[in-house]
Amino acid sequence: MTNLRIEETILSNLLNDEEYSRKATPFLADEYFSEKAERTLLSEINGFFTKYNKLATKEVLRVQLAQRTDLTENDLATSLEIVERLSVDTPPNKEWLLEQTEKFCKEKSVYNAILRSIKIIDGKDKELNKEL
Repeated sequence: MTNLRIEETILSNLLNDEEYSRKATPFLADEYFSEKAERTLLSEINGFFTKYNKLATKEVLRVQLAQRTDLTENDLATSLEIVERLSVDTPPNKEWLLEQTEKFCKEKSVYNAILRSIKIIDGKDKELNKEL
């Protein structure tokens, strides 16, 4: 049995539910996804949705990923494995999914802000320092 994470549930529903995609896409940032493969998939899904105003499919993702020149063989393989795990079944309850997505975005935003604050304190942030 696979260990399904909220990230994969979000990605699956970005492929299956146009209403969810329209509501969630503006709030989903690449930086909220800890895995490079998931960030890559989010970028491809959002790019397709923005350009064509339609949901991407698994086949679209497979082709788009294969055409990318910035992925290592391992990155490509990992991304394709995730694509295969993405569900095309009936989406979960929309209210629950939107609530979980909002919670995910808030938690990741706070987490990223804390990490950036630590970098600033340690003097490792290239844009900001403790003096600003």
